[in-house]
Amino acid sequence: EIVNVLSNQAECQLQLKRFEDAGNTATTALLFHNNHEKSRLRRAKAELAISGLTHLIQAQVDLQEIVEEKFSKTGVKQATELLEQLEEILKMERKTKEKKNPDFDYDFFVRIFKAKCW
Repeated sequence: EIVNVLSNQAECQLQLKRFEDAGNTATTALLFHNNHEKSRLRRAKAELAISGLTHLIQAQVDLQEIVEEKFSKTGVKQATELLEQLEEILKMERKTKEKKNPDFDYDFFVRIFKAKCW
C-alpha cells in the first residue's frame, strides 16, 4: 500500500536527518490515509527536529491526535513522551517570543495556526 511505502520512506529520511523531506513525505502519506499513526508520528518527529514555533505547533497537533484517537499502545506511549518534551520546548519558545516582542499575542498566534493544522 502506498501509504506504508511513503511512511517507511519518511522513517528513512528521519534516520538520515533529512527532516524537511521526512515531514513532507509523511504529510504526503497522510494525504492518502489521514489516520495513519506511523505517518503522523513521523511527521511530528520531523517537525520537532526542524523546530520553530509553527513546526512545533504542527507536531503538537499530530501528537495530540495520536493520544486522543488512542491508535495503539506503542503509538500513544511515544506520542505522550514526545508531548511532554514538546510542552517544555513550547514554554521556552513562548518566553523567547514574549521577551523579544512584549506585544506578541502568543495564545492568539497558536489558536490561529492550529486552525490551519491537520
